[in-house]
Amino acid sequence: MPIIRLIALALFLYSVAATAFTGSSACRDCHGAEYEAWRSSHHQLAMQPPGPDTVLGDFDDTEFTYNGVTTRFYRRGDNYLVRTDGEDGELAEFEVAYVFGVYPLQQYLLPLDRGRLQALSIAWDARPAAQGGQRWFHLYPDEVIDHRDPLHWTGPYQNWNSRCAECHSTDVRKNYDPDTRTSTRATKKSASAAKPVTGPATNISRWPGMAPSPAPPRRLSHGSGAAR
Repeated sequence: MPIIRLIALALFLYSVAATAFTGSSACRDCHGAEYEAWRSSHHQLAMQPPGPDTVLGDFDDTEFTYNGVTTRFYRRGDNYLVRTDGEDGELAEFEVAYVFGVYPLQQYLLPLDRGRLQALSIAWDARPAAQGGQRWFHLYPDEVIDHRDPLHWTGPYQNWNSRCAECHSTDVRKNYDPDTRTSTRATKKSASAAKPVTGPATNISRWPGMAPSPAPPRRLSHGSGAAR
């Protein structure tokens, strides 16, 4: 019985290792053209930390007014900040945690308590100015949405943890605790850490460094027993 248990444990550990997620650079050697095409794609740039090379919006102390609320976008040192109405409807300061998307618009993820990331409903139009872009705009321009509405940026429908992470990040560990309704958002590898990754491919990533596989067996002709 102990031997059977050891074998079962070994098989389980092997299966876990075989399906571990690998970094995107592991694909480059065998899929160079695809890797280069992906590296500059919207997919690879879908979610990044804020910085001079990733933030497209105007944070030079600009303002945008919607539904009687004036939202301010500004910087303090290396931080990108937004002053807007929070969950209680009062103006408060929020630091941009991530930029979301690049074209034709870019949104900004702001942190709230209990480990939540929320997508601000005021987005940046990344199109050229000649096409009507290079401006702030609200995603619901014809609706009156305040902090009591679930569509408000602090509401459940703008929550990254439950609405966005599944498709826009990889191998996310939300670590959600239903008793406290908190999430630590721990990740092993994730697009949210500006390191988009492939799917489970631990074994595949080892192939480039392995010796060439033996040639496949030759197919036998029907009935003759002779190899072709």
